[in-house]
Amino acid sequence: NKTIYRYAVSLKELSRDLGRDLSRHKVQSPLRRSINKMLRYVRIEGEEDAKGIAVDKFLELVSRAVGKDLEKTTKKIRDEQGSEKEVPYRAIFFDIFMDLASIILRAKKMMPPSKLREFIEDILDSAYEKYKYAKVGEEVRK
Repeated sequence: NKTIYRYAVSLKELSRDLGRDLSRHKVQSPLRRSINKMLRYVRIEGEEDAKGIAVDKFLELVSRAVGKDLEKTTKKIRDEQGSEKEVPYRAIFFDIFMDLASIILRAKKMMPPSKLREFIEDILDSAYEKYKYAKVGEEVRK
Protein backbone atom coordinates (compact mmCIF):
# COMPACT_ATOMS: atom_id res chain seq x y z
CA ASN A 1 0.00 0.00 0.00
CA LYS A 2 2.77 2.44 0.92
CA THR A 3 4.72 1.60 -2.22
CA ILE A 4 1.69 2.13 -4.45
CA TYR A 5 0.98 5.44 -2.72
CA ARG A 6 4.58 6.59 -3.35
CA TYR A 7 4.11 5.68 -7.01
CA ALA A 8 0.85 7.64 -7.24
CA VAL A 9 2.20 10.75 -5.51
CA SER A 10 5.39 10.73 -7.57
CA LEU A 11 3.40 10.43 -10.81
CA LYS A 12 1.07 13.22 -9.68
CA GLU A 13 4.05 15.47 -8.95
CA LEU A 14 5.51 14.87 -12.39
CA SER A 15 2.22 15.18 -14.25
CA ARG A 16 1.28 18.57 -12.73
CA ASP A 17 2.86 20.46 -15.64
CA LEU A 18 0.60 18.69 -18.13
CA GLY A 19 -2.40 20.71 -16.92
CA ARG A 20 -4.51 17.57 -16.60
CA ASP A 21 -4.44 14.24 -14.84
CA LEU A 22 -3.00 11.18 -16.50
CA SER A 23 -5.46 8.63 -17.85
CA ARG A 24 -5.99 5.27 -16.16
CA HIS A 25 -3.97 3.70 -18.97
CA LYS A 26 -0.97 6.02 -18.46
CA VAL A 27 -0.95 5.36 -14.72
CA GLN A 28 -1.35 1.58 -14.98
CA SER A 29 0.54 0.77 -18.18
CA PRO A 30 4.11 1.24 -16.88
CA LEU A 31 3.34 -1.08 -13.99
CA ARG A 32 1.37 -3.63 -16.02
CA ARG A 33 3.88 -3.95 -18.84
CA SER A 34 6.89 -4.08 -16.54
CA ILE A 35 5.33 -6.62 -14.17
CA ASN A 36 4.35 -8.80 -17.14
CA LYS A 37 7.90 -8.58 -18.51
CA MET A 38 9.34 -9.54 -15.14
CA LEU A 39 7.01 -12.52 -14.78
CA ARG A 40 7.80 -13.64 -18.33
CA TYR A 41 11.56 -13.68 -17.69
CA VAL A 42 11.74 -14.81 -14.05
CA ARG A 43 11.78 -18.54 -14.86
CA ILE A 44 14.48 -18.08 -17.49
CA GLU A 45 16.71 -15.41 -16.00
CA GLY A 46 16.06 -15.70 -12.27
CA GLU A 47 14.48 -13.13 -9.98
CA GLU A 48 17.22 -10.49 -9.85
CA ASP A 49 17.88 -10.42 -13.60
CA ALA A 50 14.16 -10.41 -14.38
CA LYS A 51 13.66 -7.47 -12.00
CA GLY A 52 16.59 -5.68 -13.65
CA ILE A 53 15.14 -6.11 -17.13
CA ALA A 54 11.68 -5.05 -15.97
CA VAL A 55 12.81 -1.96 -14.04
CA ASP A 56 14.52 -0.60 -17.16
CA LYS A 57 11.24 -0.93 -19.07
CA PHE A 58 9.33 0.60 -16.18
CA LEU A 59 11.55 3.70 -16.06
CA GLU A 60 11.26 4.14 -19.83
CA LEU A 61 7.46 3.89 -19.72
CA VAL A 62 7.06 6.25 -16.75
CA SER A 63 9.27 8.80 -18.47
CA ARG A 64 7.18 8.53 -21.63
CA ALA A 65 3.87 8.78 -19.69
CA VAL A 66 4.84 12.03 -17.95
CA GLY A 67 6.97 13.44 -20.76
CA LYS A 68 10.00 14.11 -18.56
CA ASP A 69 13.57 12.94 -18.26
CA LEU A 70 13.54 11.15 -14.90
CA GLU A 71 17.28 11.62 -14.41
CA LYS A 72 17.17 15.39 -14.88
CA THR A 73 13.94 16.00 -12.97
CA THR A 74 14.59 16.03 -9.24
CA LYS A 75 12.74 16.22 -5.95
CA LYS A 76 13.94 17.72 -2.69
CA ILE A 77 13.79 15.23 0.15
CA ARG A 78 14.96 15.20 3.75
CA ASP A 79 17.26 12.44 4.88
CA GLU A 80 17.32 10.86 8.35
CA GLN A 81 19.55 13.67 9.68
CA GLY A 82 17.10 16.32 8.47
CA SER A 83 19.22 17.77 5.69
CA GLU A 84 17.66 18.37 2.28
CA LYS A 85 19.01 16.93 -0.92
CA GLU A 86 17.81 16.67 -4.49
CA VAL A 87 17.14 13.17 -5.74
CA PRO A 88 16.40 12.29 -9.38
CA TYR A 89 12.95 10.85 -9.95
CA ARG A 90 14.70 7.97 -11.71
CA ALA A 91 16.02 6.82 -8.31
CA ILE A 92 12.61 7.25 -6.68
CA PHE A 93 10.80 5.20 -9.34
CA PHE A 94 13.61 2.61 -9.35
CA ASP A 95 13.08 2.01 -5.62
CA ILE A 96 9.31 1.91 -6.04
CA PHE A 97 9.45 -0.73 -8.75
CA MET A 98 12.04 -2.88 -6.97
CA ASP A 99 9.91 -2.87 -3.79
CA LEU A 100 6.78 -3.75 -5.74
CA ALA A 101 8.61 -6.44 -7.75
CA SER A 102 9.78 -8.11 -4.54
CA ILE A 103 6.22 -8.15 -3.20
CA ILE A 104 4.87 -9.66 -6.43
CA LEU A 105 7.59 -12.30 -6.65
CA ARG A 106 6.94 -13.28 -3.03
CA ALA A 107 3.20 -13.53 -3.78
CA LYS A 108 3.95 -15.60 -6.90
CA LYS A 109 5.43 -18.31 -4.68
CA MET A 110 2.30 -18.47 -2.53
CA MET A 111 -0.56 -18.02 -5.03
CA PRO A 112 -1.86 -19.95 -7.99
CA PRO A 113 -1.48 -18.02 -11.29
CA SER A 114 -5.13 -16.93 -11.45
CA LYS A 115 -5.00 -15.46 -7.93
CA LEU A 116 -1.67 -13.77 -8.68
CA ARG A 117 -3.26 -12.14 -11.74
CA GLU A 118 -6.15 -10.88 -9.56
CA PHE A 119 -3.65 -9.54 -7.04
CA ILE A 120 -1.78 -7.66 -9.79
CA GLU A 121 -5.03 -6.21 -11.15
CA ASP A 122 -5.94 -5.06 -7.63
CA ILE A 123 -2.54 -3.34 -7.38
CA LEU A 124 -3.11 -1.61 -10.72
CA ASP A 125 -6.60 -0.45 -9.71
CA SER A 126 -5.24 0.79 -6.40
CA ALA A 127 -2.47 2.72 -8.17
CA TYR A 128 -5.00 4.61 -10.28
CA GLU A 129 -7.33 5.32 -7.35
CA LYS A 130 -4.43 6.61 -5.26
CA TYR A 131 -3.22 8.72 -8.20
CA LYS A 132 -6.66 10.33 -8.64
CA TYR A 133 -6.78 11.47 -5.03
CA ALA A 134 -3.09 12.04 -4.33
CA LYS A 135 -2.15 15.38 -2.81
CA VAL A 136 1.18 16.82 -3.81
CA GLY A 137 3.32 19.28 -1.94
CA GLU A 138 6.48 20.97 -3.07
CA GLU A 139 7.16 22.00 -6.66
CA VAL A 140 9.13 19.69 -8.91
CA ARG A 141 12.58 20.93 -9.95
CA LYS A 142 13.61 20.65 -13.60
